[in-house]
Amino acid sequence: SYIHTFIKGSDKIYFNSFSLKWICQTDNNDERISSDFYEKKSIQYAESALNQIQIAVTTKCDLRCIYCQLYQNRPKSMENMSMATAREILEHHRNIFQTGTIILTGGEPLLNWEVTSLFLSKANGRKIIFTNALLLDEAKIDFCQANNVFIIVSSDGNLDCNNYSRKSVNGTNVADIIHRKIKLLKYKDVAFGISLVLNNGNYYQLNNSEWLLEEYSPMSLGINLPHYTIDYSWNYDESRLIAEFLKVLYISIDKGVFIDPIARYISPIVHQKFKLHDCSSCGRKLVYYPNGKESNCILQHIFTNGNEVDIWKNRSTLHSEECEACYAIGVCGGGCIFDGNRFYGEGKFDKRRCGIVKAIVKEFLFIAARMHSGNKSEDLIACYSSLINNPIN
Repeated sequence: SYIHTFIKGSDKIYFNSFSLKWICQTDNNDERISSDFYEKKSIQYAESALNQIQIAVTTKCDLRCIYCQLYQNRPKSMENMSMATAREILEHHRNIFQTGTIILTGGEPLLNWEVTSLFLSKANGRKIIFTNALLLDEAKIDFCQANNVFIIVSSDGNLDCNNYSRKSVNGTNVADIIHRKIKLLKYKDVAFGISLVLNNGNYYQLNNSEWLLEEYSPMSLGINLPHYTIDYSWNYDESRLIAEFLKVLYISIDKGVFIDPIARYISPIVHQKFKLHDCSSCGRKLVYYPNGKESNCILQHIFTNGNEVDIWKNRSTLHSEECEACYAIGVCGGGCIFDGNRFYGEGKFDKRRCGIVKAIVKEFLFIAARMHSGNKSEDLIACYSSLINNPIN
C-alpha cells in the first residue's frame, strides 16, 4: 500500500510514499529496482518545538474582504493590543524574539503601528508582517527595511480580482490603492511577498499568479484556500482548481520562484523527508490576541473559551488510517487542522486539498524524472532550491 506506480507515455514511475524515493523506468532505461527501495521506512515521530509567535496586534481592519476569517466568523469584540501587553509578551518570550520567527497580523496591523513597530524593532530573528498595504507609506517601508522585516501584502490577483473580493468598510474599490502600494515596495527594492486567497472570483484563473510575478516581482507568492467561516460559500469546480494548480507548478519551475503551496508539496520529495505536519499550529506556533490571551491557532480561539495551546501536537497523517494508503501521505502533512475539523468533523483533515496535493506530487515526479537520470536528493536540491527555499529565511 506504500509502493505506488504512475504511468505516462513510455515513463513508469515507482514511488515509495514513506521514504519518498522514486525510480523511473522508460523504454530506453530499464533501471533495476533494488530490494531496499521496497523497505517501508520507519518514521520517527517527534513533537514540534515552539519556534514562532504570531501576534494579532489588533482585530480592527479597514477592509471587509468577502472571505475574511475574522469578520465572517463574528468575533465578540474589536480591539487594539496595548503597549503594556506587548511588553509583557516581549519579556515572557525573550528567546524566541532573539532567534525565532515573529509574525504580526490582525485585523490590519498597521492600524496599531505603535505596538507593531515595537515588536519589529525588538525582534532579532525572522520578522514578518501581513498587511493589506492601504496604510503603507515611505516612512513605514523604510522602517521595515531598516529592521529586516519581510512584508507580505494581501492581493488576490489583478485589479478586477481585488475589486471583487477586497472592499473598504464602506464598500468602495481599493484595488488601485493596493496596486500603487505594491509598486512602491518594488520601487524601493524591499523584501516582500504577495499572498492571495482563492474565491469565486479568481480560482479559475490562477495564471493571474504569473501576472503578479511579472508586474510586481515579489520574492514569494502565496496561494491560499479560504478558511472555514460561518457563511462559507466558495463554490468551486475541483477538476478545474486542480488544473489551475498544475499550471502554477509549471510557472514556479519556469520562473524559478518560491510559490506556496507548490514549495511545501514538492519540498518533501526533493529532500526525501516525510512531512509530519503541514500546520504550524501543531506545536511550532504560539498565537497572541490583542487582549493577551494565548492559543495555538488564530482561528481556533474564536470558537473556544480556553487557551488550548497543545491540542493538535499529535495530529499527523502518520496517525491516520484513512490516509495510510494515499501516495501523498508523506507530502501533505494534513493541511490546516482547523479547517479539517470544521469542514469534515473533529479529527479529520481538510479534504479540499487532497486532489491538489496528489496531482502536484504525481506531475512533479514526471517532471523530475524527465530532467534527472537519477533521483539523488542532493541533485534535486541543487536543481529546485529556488522553488523550495523560502526567501523569508
